Amino acid sequence: MQKTKLNEELFDIMINVARIIKHRVIPVSYAGQLTLLQLEILIYLFQEKKIKSVDMAKHFCVTKPTISIHLERLERLKLIKRFQNEKDRRSEWISLTAKGKNLLNKYIKQRRDKINQLLTFISETEKKQLLTIIKNLAATLENKL
Repeated sequence: MQKTKLNEELFDIMINVARIIKHRVIPVSYAGQLTLLQLEILIYLFQEKKIKSVDMAKHFCVTKPTISIHLERLERLKLIKRFQNEKDRRSEWISLTAKGKNLLNKYIKQRRDKINQLLTFISETEKKQLLTIIKNLAATLENKL
């Protein structure tokens, strides 16, 4: 198989795997309530504790207006709160509320169970190899694109 064809096939398989994961790992109970990006925002806030919306837009590779729309919805659902940056009153911080943390904890447990169920057919050695490959690919893509 020539290099270009192999690269294209690999890329197509990665896109297909991402699509399958997106549709099978996210529990159905959240599908009608939150979008994938909104769930990712909650997870990111859980990891970072508090962050500015502009930094969040950069992290998710979306525009500030796009992030704002999602943050407004999460705020209406009382899953996040916004508060003014004391050092720079022109910017605001965003963090999870107790309700957001509770919802996220339930989601993470369901997601963890589903991931474990889906990956039972891969050995621990293969998982470690795949993890190394995917980390290298992600780092390369982030640095080159």
